[in-house]
Amino acid sequence: MIKKSLINHDLLNFCADNDLVLTRSSVKGVISYVLEHERWDLCSWHPQGFLKIKLGQAMLNGIITEVQVNIWSAKNRYPQTDPSVCHSHNGRLRSYILYGEIDNRQYRVQEKSNQRYALYKVNYEKSSSKSKNTNQQVSCVLVDSDIHVAGEKYSVDSGEFHSTHVQEGTLACTLVYRHRNLDYAAYNVRKIGKEEVYTFDRQILDKQKLIAVLYEVINTIIPYKPIIHNPF
Repeated sequence: MIKKSLINHDLLNFCADNDLVLTRSSVKGVISYVLEHERWDLCSWHPQGFLKIKLGQAMLNGIITEVQVNIWSAKNRYPQTDPSVCHSHNGRLRSYILYGEIDNRQYRVQEKSNQRYALYKVNYEKSSSKSKNTNQQVSCVLVDSDIHVAGEKYSVDSGEFHSTHVQEGTLACTLVYRHRNLDYAAYNVRKIGKEEVYTFDRQILDKQKLIAVLYEVINTIIPYKPIIHNPF
């Protein structure tokens, strides 16, 4: 069953593939709704420091797909203290760049002995996520890095390891479609010799910080422009 979405499915499908301005306008409307109705429950932090807003679900190519907006604030981010090198997803995702630049880095991760890195399995518990050491040593090699700008898109398949980066002091905003694959678990790669379990609290503790990020997006991705009538 598809959960109720904050955005019209047909419009979402159309604008993500065809019209950047329309997509930005739709996302701006969603953020305005979150602010007006104080739907803080739709918002959470990601260990890489960006804010995630759940929009709901849409049917894409016959598959129930979760839809979200990711925001890397220029001023307010909340990254994990000890971030992972890279991570994988338990489902395929497509990311559409609405504003700013995203550096998507791809890694080759292979099981090997006598390595600097270990594989951690991610489990989600209500408002937090826990990464637990599998005691499996792995090699981790950066194989590619692609810069994507507004209007472009990229995909990450289930089981692929990647990381996303946005330059500090700059804003970036993406619209993400993802569908879960029960055949895959989510993992991340970390250096050996530190903690056996890393816990990240995803819930919003500072409401003012959240509100500041939301207004930052509203005032940037589609700034207000007065209509000037041609007198001639």
